[in-house]
Amino acid sequence: MRPQAPGMPDHPSRPIGVMVVAACLAVYGLQSLAGGVQLFPLWLESARHHRYGNEAFAWMELISGVAALAGAYGLWRQRRWARFAALVVVLLAIASLCLIAAFSIGEAGGGSAWLVAGTLFLLAGALSVWVLRYIWRHT
Repeated sequence: MRPQAPGMPDHPSRPIGVMVVAACLAVYGLQSLAGGVQLFPLWLESARHHRYGNEAFAWMELISGVAALAGAYGLWRQRRWARFAALVVVLLAIASLCLIAAFSIGEAGGGSAWLVAGTLFLLAGALSVWVLRYIWRHT
Protein backbone atom coordinates (compact mmCIF):
# COMPACT_ATOMS: atom_id res chain seq x y z
CA MET A 1 0.00 0.00 0.00
CA ARG A 2 1.43 3.36 -0.99
CA PRO A 3 1.45 6.20 1.52
CA GLN A 4 -1.02 8.99 0.85
CA ALA A 5 0.18 12.49 0.16
CA PRO A 6 -0.84 15.02 2.82
CA GLY A 7 -4.26 16.48 2.23
CA MET A 8 -5.37 13.74 -0.20
CA PRO A 9 -8.57 11.79 0.46
CA ASP A 10 -8.35 8.09 1.44
CA HIS A 11 -10.37 7.00 -1.58
CA PRO A 12 -10.18 8.05 -5.22
CA SER A 13 -12.84 10.49 -6.33
CA ARG A 14 -15.81 9.10 -8.20
CA PRO A 15 -16.10 10.09 -11.83
CA ILE A 16 -19.16 12.26 -12.50
CA GLY A 17 -20.45 9.77 -15.10
CA VAL A 18 -20.43 6.93 -12.57
CA MET A 19 -22.40 9.06 -10.12
CA VAL A 20 -24.93 9.89 -12.86
CA VAL A 21 -25.30 6.21 -13.79
CA ALA A 22 -25.68 5.29 -10.11
CA ALA A 23 -28.41 7.92 -9.68
CA CYS A 24 -30.20 6.70 -12.81
CA LEU A 25 -29.99 3.12 -11.57
CA ALA A 26 -31.44 4.17 -8.21
CA VAL A 27 -34.40 5.89 -9.88
CA TYR A 28 -34.90 2.93 -12.24
CA GLY A 29 -34.70 0.52 -9.31
CA LEU A 30 -37.35 2.37 -7.32
CA GLN A 31 -39.58 2.60 -10.39
CA SER A 32 -39.14 -1.11 -11.12
CA LEU A 33 -39.94 -2.11 -7.55
CA ALA A 34 -43.06 0.05 -7.63
CA GLY A 35 -44.08 -1.52 -10.95
CA GLY A 36 -43.49 -5.01 -9.61
CA VAL A 37 -45.58 -4.30 -6.53
CA GLN A 38 -48.40 -2.92 -8.72
CA LEU A 39 -48.29 -5.98 -10.98
CA PHE A 40 -48.15 -8.51 -8.13
CA PRO A 41 -51.97 -8.77 -7.67
CA LEU A 42 -52.32 -9.56 -11.39
CA TRP A 43 -49.66 -12.26 -11.08
CA LEU A 44 -51.41 -13.69 -8.02
CA GLU A 45 -54.72 -13.86 -9.90
CA SER A 46 -53.00 -15.64 -12.80
CA ALA A 47 -51.43 -18.12 -10.39
CA ARG A 48 -54.85 -18.89 -8.89
CA HIS A 49 -56.00 -19.89 -12.38
CA HIS A 50 -52.82 -21.97 -12.92
CA ARG A 51 -51.46 -19.69 -15.66
CA TYR A 52 -47.95 -19.37 -14.28
CA GLY A 53 -46.46 -17.96 -17.47
CA ASN A 54 -48.75 -14.96 -17.35
CA GLU A 55 -47.46 -11.80 -15.77
CA ALA A 56 -43.80 -12.85 -15.87
CA PHE A 57 -43.18 -9.15 -16.30
CA ALA A 58 -43.95 -8.65 -12.60
CA TRP A 59 -41.03 -10.88 -11.63
CA MET A 60 -38.78 -9.20 -14.17
CA GLU A 61 -39.67 -5.85 -12.63
CA LEU A 62 -38.92 -7.04 -9.10
CA ILE A 63 -35.60 -8.64 -10.04
CA SER A 64 -34.50 -5.67 -12.12
CA GLY A 65 -35.47 -3.32 -9.29
CA VAL A 66 -33.36 -5.18 -6.76
CA ALA A 67 -30.45 -5.47 -9.22
CA ALA A 68 -30.67 -1.77 -10.09
CA LEU A 69 -30.65 -0.68 -6.45
CA ALA A 70 -27.73 -3.01 -5.73
CA GLY A 71 -25.91 -1.68 -8.79
CA ALA A 72 -26.57 1.91 -7.74
CA TYR A 73 -25.17 1.25 -4.29
CA GLY A 74 -22.16 -0.58 -5.70
CA LEU A 75 -21.38 2.11 -8.25
CA TRP A 76 -21.77 4.86 -5.68
CA ARG A 77 -19.33 3.05 -3.39
CA GLN A 78 -17.11 2.17 -6.41
CA ARG A 79 -17.31 -1.59 -5.96
CA ARG A 80 -16.20 -3.80 -8.82
CA TRP A 81 -19.11 -6.21 -8.32
CA ALA A 82 -21.48 -3.40 -9.37
CA ARG A 83 -20.48 -4.18 -12.96
CA PHE A 84 -22.37 -7.45 -12.80
CA ALA A 85 -25.44 -5.88 -11.21
CA ALA A 86 -25.44 -3.31 -14.03
CA LEU A 87 -25.13 -6.14 -16.57
CA VAL A 88 -28.15 -7.89 -15.04
CA VAL A 89 -30.15 -4.65 -15.20
CA VAL A 90 -29.24 -4.10 -18.85
CA LEU A 91 -30.12 -7.68 -19.81
CA LEU A 92 -33.46 -7.50 -18.01
CA ALA A 93 -34.21 -4.11 -19.58
CA ILE A 94 -33.54 -5.56 -23.03
CA ALA A 95 -35.75 -8.56 -22.18
CA SER A 96 -38.53 -6.17 -21.08
CA LEU A 97 -38.11 -4.27 -24.32
CA CYS A 98 -38.45 -7.55 -26.23
CA LEU A 99 -41.70 -8.39 -24.42
CA ILE A 100 -43.16 -4.95 -25.06
CA ALA A 101 -42.08 -4.99 -28.71
CA ALA A 102 -43.52 -8.48 -29.21
CA PHE A 103 -46.91 -7.31 -27.95
CA SER A 104 -46.69 -4.19 -30.12
CA ILE A 105 -45.76 -6.15 -33.24
CA GLY A 106 -48.61 -8.55 -32.53
CA GLU A 107 -51.07 -5.66 -32.31
CA ALA A 108 -49.82 -3.59 -35.25
CA GLY A 109 -48.28 -6.25 -37.47
CA GLY A 110 -46.79 -5.53 -40.85
CA GLY A 111 -43.38 -4.44 -42.05
CA SER A 112 -43.48 -1.00 -40.47
CA ALA A 113 -43.87 -2.50 -36.98
CA TRP A 114 -40.84 -4.73 -37.57
CA LEU A 115 -38.84 -1.76 -38.84
CA VAL A 116 -39.68 0.35 -35.80
CA ALA A 117 -38.93 -2.54 -33.43
CA GLY A 118 -35.62 -3.27 -35.18
CA THR A 119 -34.56 0.37 -35.01
CA LEU A 120 -35.52 0.50 -31.35
CA PHE A 121 -33.49 -2.65 -30.63
CA LEU A 122 -30.44 -1.25 -32.42
CA LEU A 123 -30.60 2.01 -30.46
CA ALA A 124 -31.19 0.25 -27.14
CA GLY A 125 -28.38 -2.20 -27.83
CA ALA A 126 -25.92 0.53 -28.77
CA LEU A 127 -26.81 2.57 -25.68
CA SER A 128 -26.51 -0.50 -23.46
CA VAL A 129 -23.09 -1.41 -24.81
CA TRP A 130 -21.88 2.17 -24.40
CA VAL A 131 -23.08 2.43 -20.78
CA LEU A 132 -21.68 -0.98 -19.82
CA ARG A 133 -18.34 -0.16 -21.44
CA TYR A 134 -18.20 3.11 -19.51
CA ILE A 135 -19.01 1.31 -16.23
CA TRP A 136 -16.40 -1.37 -16.90
CA ARG A 137 -13.69 1.21 -17.53
CA HIS A 138 -14.46 3.50 -14.62
CA THR A 139 -15.09 1.09 -11.74
